[in-house]
Formats: sequence, C-alpha cells, structure tokens
Amino acid sequence: MDLENKIKVGIRGISGLLGMRLALAIQKQPDMALTAGIARNDESLKRIVDGSHNFWPRPIYLDEPHIAVRELSILYPNFYFEPADQLNFSKTCDVVVDTASPGSRQKWD
Repeated sequence: MDLENKIKVGIRGISGLLGMRLALAIQKQPDMALTAGIARNDESLKRIVDGSHNFWPRPIYLDEPHIAVRELSILYPNFYFEPADQLNFSKTCDVVVDTASPGSRQKWD
C-alpha cells in the first residue's frame, strides 16, 4: 500500500515511553504510516539515537531552538532533524497523537 492510501500519523513526544510504543505499533499496521515525530532534546531522545530501531520518521522534528537542532544534527549525522516550527501538520499528517508530558501543550494548541 502506498503512502497516499495510508493514514498518516504524527506523534508529539515520540521519544518518550508511550510515544515509542505507539510508533512501534504504527509500524506494524499495513494501513498506517508514521510521517512525523516531535521530540525534545532530553534523555528520551538519546534512547532513539542510541537505539537499534530504524523506523523513525525523517525528519524528526525537535521542539528546540534552531541552534540546538543544528548542533544535534552534527552530533548525530545518521538522523535528520528539523525545528518543530517547520512542521506543517496539515500537509504531513492525517492525525496527530500527543503523548508528551501533561502541561506542555499550550503552544501547540
């Protein structure tokens, strides 16, 4: 099934425990595709870049200042990072699931 016929899913908080589990589950669904992931530069992001999974969306959008995104791109050249303010949900996703910690969604609303 091509991407046009799949449900395109974005996950805010993709590097957290719930976000990672959801990402793994989406990868197993033939009618769904993980098209966007939003993360913060914290310990949970290190699990992604140091882990063995290779299913992460490209790019991973970082909810960080642009300079931090550039620094992480240099530090982890096998990953493609973009600033989260560059993400256009309406073009990238059919649905977005917010798995990030409570109290951190105000600017996303």
